Amino acid sequence: MQNKLLAGSRLLFFILAIAIIRDTAHNGKDFEVFWRAGNYLLLGEPLYSLTRDGAMTFKYPPWIASFFIPFALFSLKTAKILRGLLQVLCFEALFRWARKKQIPALASYFTFFVFFGIWITHALDGQISLPIVTIAVLSYEKTGLKKYFPLIYFLPTKILTAVALFGLPLKDIIREKKAVLMSIFICCALSLPALVGVDDSPSKLLSNWKKSAESGAHFFSLHKTRGRDNQGLPAFFARKLDPEKQHPEYELQIFGVLLFIFVLIFFFTRNWMPKDHFFYLWLALTPVLHPLSWFHSWTWVFPFALVGLWSLIQKAKPNEASFFVFGMLMTTAFTRQTLGAWGVQMELESVKSWGVLVMVFSYLKVQKEMRTQ
Repeated sequence: MQNKLLAGSRLLFFILAIAIIRDTAHNGKDFEVFWRAGNYLLLGEPLYSLTRDGAMTFKYPPWIASFFIPFALFSLKTAKILRGLLQVLCFEALFRWARKKQIPALASYFTFFVFFGIWITHALDGQISLPIVTIAVLSYEKTGLKKYFPLIYFLPTKILTAVALFGLPLKDIIREKKAVLMSIFICCALSLPALVGVDDSPSKLLSNWKKSAESGAHFFSLHKTRGRDNQGLPAFFARKLDPEKQHPEYELQIFGVLLFIFVLIFFFTRNWMPKDHFFYLWLALTPVLHPLSWFHSWTWVFPFALVGLWSLIQKAKPNEASFFVFGMLMTTAFTRQTLGAWGVQMELESVKSWGVLVMVFSYLKVQKEMRTQ
């Protein structure tokens, strides 16, 4: 029976992988931003230009743009197909990672299928969160917090997603000074192509990046940033505290307060769990705390969902595992498409954030019980 389930899961994964590549090729509007960024570098044009690109300006750090140069060598259509294939390779890499952690294939496929709505949204949006999460997970596992582990986040991140760095022990970051310096050197080297478009001026490049990174709040109205698409906790509390939408600064202020609270909470609970689980937990908290957590952002939850659920199953905690799965469904399946008007209301209440917190609470409850036994 188990073999048949596994064979069926593999077949279904193959079919869904084709659907993801198809959706990427036919949509993926955000990927055009990354593809154009690679073209700008090839042509020696400015990487950041709000006048030229408006709301669809490149917002990532300059060192990230160099990774899109190979895509820019192809037509946009071909580049989208290649990106779709890259997503499938990321899934395979994460499945291999799970096997190394002794997580059965059926558990991996189950978690993958629960997250399928997130994968499709990620493909349709043309985002790069999945490769970022894959790099973060594999880098962590490869280095074991030694030598080059800062590359986990110095390379593939926007500014505010760096909150997941709190999942790394501060003493290890301080101890690995050479790795930090090497990471900074690599980032600077990868940023060199972007200097051509700003007359080789590092200060101008950084200034333009800062303006582009902050441009989302200027180009999108509060009706958009506080709508159902943004399900982070800062947006949730901003909707409650500022129903008239007159204070755009609330999200960042709430983000700061929530970050302080979460850091304080997990400072006292970090020893309840393995170090790697602590890192995956902070990956999952990234979209919860981010001021702009669009649907594709919840890709960051997948590694914690996988290791957390299997941990509860291994410890024979069916009640907590059931709550954990319910939290996963809140994060992935409670939407307007599945629940209609109820789903719309749930999305306005940031149901995805609360789903992650249900998962975290279920996991921590068991970890605390095991620690006190």
